[in-house]
This record gives sequence, structure tokens and C-alpha cells, in this order.
Amino acid sequence: MNNSRIIYLIAVFILILAFVSCKTSKTIDFTNDDVFKEVKKTYAPDLRVSIFDIKGIKQGKNLLLKGETNTPQAKAQLIEKFSAKKLKIADSISILPTVETKKKFAIVRLSVCNIRTKPEHSAELATQAILGTPLNVFKVVNGWCLIQTPDNYIGWVDNGGIELMNEGESLKWQQTQKVIAVSHQGFITEYEEEGSQPVSDFVIGSILGLKGESLNKNFWLVSFPDGRIGYADKRSLRKLEEFIEMTRFVSNDDIVNSSLRFMGAPYLWGGTSSKGMDCSGFTKTVYFMNGLIIPRDASQQVLAGDVVQIDESYSKLLPGDLLFFGNKRSDNSERISHVAIYIGEGRFIHSSGNVKIESLLKSDPDYNDFRSSSLLQVRRFLNAADNSGIKKLSDSMMYFK
Repeated sequence: MNNSRIIYLIAVFILILAFVSCKTSKTIDFTNDDVFKEVKKTYAPDLRVSIFDIKGIKQGKNLLLKGETNTPQAKAQLIEKFSAKKLKIADSISILPTVETKKKFAIVRLSVCNIRTKPEHSAELATQAILGTPLNVFKVVNGWCLIQTPDNYIGWVDNGGIELMNEGESLKWQQTQKVIAVSHQGFITEYEEEGSQPVSDFVIGSILGLKGESLNKNFWLVSFPDGRIGYADKRSLRKLEEFIEMTRFVSNDDIVNSSLRFMGAPYLWGGTSSKGMDCSGFTKTVYFMNGLIIPRDASQQVLAGDVVQIDESYSKLLPGDLLFFGNKRSDNSERISHVAIYIGEGRFIHSSGNVKIESLLKSDPDYNDFRSSSLLQVRRFLNAADNSGIKKLSDSMMYFK
């Protein structure tokens, strides 16, 4: 530890001690001050994709700021705005990842990796990441990692589901030739023959390193981010560069055809794989298999893409558009609670109980009155003029350097 770091820590300690020892001023929790609210609204309005765990403790003219964030601008603004109020600031805010975090990257090593709201197995399932997904690591606590996915979602993952990497190791993996799974599910096996001992299963969208092919030319020899190797049936995989080229120009029919492949898949809250998916996990996965990374949740997806006007005949809708359902709050704002993919002629496909097709039209045997009456918005992602929140897989810096 260098001298400047030691001096900094001593200064912070003295200021904190001043808060504790001072008995002439009342200690106040300053976290609900308007400055906190303004900075949070500006830099971390959605805590699903931002970290802003900061508290303020005021005592007289002293203000202790403590906690952590992944947004340096938020920290800087807090200090600047409170300093302008003539407060003496004790800065104990950590910027994540900290310099002590040596391995700031990870790759998912399981077919499906659960990401939870808290660092415990009993916590709510927030989302999932599949084999080969790159992650940013903010910190490691008792065998759990606070991570961020390519769609910016933040949560906690058990270390057993990922392979932690430093920058050099991550770069080496990014530059490895890869394959992507295009079959819903399958197995990587020890040898190039059917019935061989499994090394792991995989799901559609899984990404593995490519090392070669079997002697009979029917299997790829693939590698996992943790160094395991095995064989996979070529019919289940595509070379990643070929997949990227195939999805460079995506049509409405491509989205519909991809969605229909998931018919019957079970609903799972927080799920994003062919083993089970919730409504937005379904739409996210369909678009991913067409080379696009979109926001994770329905309430985030509705903020992306172009608005499509809704008329009584749904004449302006195109196959592949996303339908958003919900209800109006007392202040007339919208609460989005469900999303589906429009497939044409008033019909849509969505994950609700399982992936299935229903209709907005009363004349259709598959008419769903509840969904028809709760449709609030339609958004178009393909060739959107407003492409904020929509990224091409080929352009993602987390997958490629």
C-alpha cells in the first residue's frame, strides 16, 4: 500500500471518528435529501442495471458519504453538490470494481447459470445467463460474485457457475474461435460417438470454443471457459462467425420462425433458456438467436425501439413487433407486466404457463380477452430508428474485442 493511500485512509478515519465522538450535534440520516434523489434519478434510475448503494450521515457541518456505486459520475456529483452546501465531506464511497478486485471478468461455465437478487441460494431468481456468456465482475463475497450481464442486468451468482478471469484471460477467450448452439438442448460428450459419457449439457445460444473436429467429421471438438473439452454433434452448432453473418440482416419472418421453435417451453420466473423462460426471457432469447441483444425485462424492453400506433384492426403492426401489456396507475402512468411477440393476423406468441399462441381478435378461437383489454404499447425493434437499448451481438464489446 503506497503512502498516499495510507494518508487517505487516515484522513477518512479521522473524519469518521469526528462523527462518532461529537456529542454536541445531532446525527442525521441524510440519505433522503433531495441531492441524493436527484443524483440517483440521473445516474442510477434503474437499480437492475446500476449500483447506487450510498448513504449519507450528517452531523453539524460534517457529512459522511459511505457505500458503493459502479458509476464514478454519481459519486463525483454527490460530493460536488454537497460541498456547494458548505458541508465538510468524508468520502467513504467505493467505486466498483475496486482495485482489489483482481479478476474483473467471468464466463458462464454451466448450461444455465442462475443469477439471484442476493448472495444466497434462497434469494429470488432475478435472471439467468447461459453457457459462454461473458460477465463483468464487481466484487466477490463469500463465494458469490456481484456481476453484470451483456444486457446490463446486475445480480449475484454462485462462483461455481462461472470461470473468473483477469483481463488477459478474458481477452484470450474473446479471441478464441467459437461455435454457438442452434439446437434447443443437447450434450457435450467425452468422445466422438453417440452414447458417450456427457461432459455437460447445453441449451440454444450456448457459446463454446472451437478446437477442431472429429475424425469422422460429424462432431466438433469444443472447449469450455474452464478448460474442459468434449465433442458436440455438428448439426447442433454453427461457427459463431457464420451465425453472425446469417443474422446480419434479420427479417420479420426470421423473428416469428425463431419464436415458434419454442412452442410448449415451460414458464419459469427469471428464466431465459429453452429449459424454462418468463415472458421477457422468451422475447430476449428469440431476439438473441437473431443476433440482437435487447433489455432483460418487459418494463425495460418497452423503453427501446420505435413506437407503433395501435388501431382497432391492428393494421399497423408487423410480425416480430413486441406487444406490451399491463395496467394504468392512479396517476395515469403505465405499469408494464407482460410482453409477447406479434406473429400477424391479430395473433401473438408468448410465455404464460408455457410458450403458446393466442389472439387479440374476438373472432379467433384463441382469443384472449384479458390480453386484448390490457394491451398498452407496441414497439418495433427491427431496423428501429431509435435503437437505444438494442445492440448487435457482433458489436458487443463483452463478446468480442
